[in-house]
This record gives sequence, C-alpha cells and structure tokens, in this order.
Amino acid sequence: MNQNLEISGDFDVFFAREFAATARAAWFVVFDADLAGEIAQEAFCRAFGRWRQVSKYDRPGAWVRTVAVRLAVRRRHRQRLEVELTDMAAGIHNDPDRPDDVLETALRSLPRQQRAAVVLRYLCDLDIDSVAAALQCRPATARVHLHRARAALGDLLGVRDNDLA
Repeated sequence: MNQNLEISGDFDVFFAREFAATARAAWFVVFDADLAGEIAQEAFCRAFGRWRQVSKYDRPGAWVRTVAVRLAVRRRHRQRLEVELTDMAAGIHNDPDRPDDVLETALRSLPRQQRAAVVLRYLCDLDIDSVAAALQCRPATARVHLHRARAALGDLLGVRDNDLA
C-alpha cells in the first residue's frame, strides 16, 4: 500500500472517531455550533499537517481537542476585541467633540508594518502565523508589531490595552 494512502486512511479513521467530541469541546467555549465546527475543522487541518507526529501520541484525540479549545479561546478573545473596538469607534464617531476621522487618523499614524498587522489580525481575522507570513517575518515579530500598534492606538484614542481584553 502507498505510504500516503496509509497515512490518509489512518487520519480518516481518526477524524471520523474524534470530530464530534472535538466540535463539542469547541462549542463549550464559543456556544455556536457552526463556529465550533469551523474551529474543529481547523484543529484537524493542523493535526493532518503534523499527522506523522500526532499519530504517535498516546492520545491524539486529546491533542486535537486541546488545539480546538485554544483556537476557540482565541476566537472568543478576538470577537470580544472586535466588538469593543467597534463600539469604541462608534463612540468616537458619535462624539461631537471628536472628528469623524479620529480612528482613521490613528491608524494612519502607525508605521506601515504595525498598521498591516492590525488590519490582518483584527479585520481579516488571521492567526498570528498567517499575519507573520503575510508580513514576511517571524510570528514573534508579528506579535511585537501588534503589541506596539495596540499601545500606540490606545495612547492616541485614550484606551488602555487591558480595557480591550
């Protein structure tokens, strides 16, 4: 039997056996069945990419559920942050003492890499690895860009980063 077919067949059995439990674990974090299914799919994509290693674990199902829960937690945090940033931007636009373009001005004041990192992460909903790939840098560097951008935006808009968490 072809090695790739063997790996794929093993993964198919694993997927069929573990998908429902993985989606259920994600659901308990996000409380949205469709979103939980997407998160579970993402976790299984990551498992498939590392299947040679993951398949050797004592409990590969526990690994994929852990990945799904972590993804779900990050997604919830991003959703909360998006809502708070949107509310904050709406408040800025509805505040007669502040010009309508305050948020745009704040974003324009950021260095290009920081602005791109914010747009990719929070508006395009990319994970840190994808942001890093788009910026052609390491994930740690992308995190630094985001941290600095949030700090600068917080200073410009009068919001502390921990108010957004």
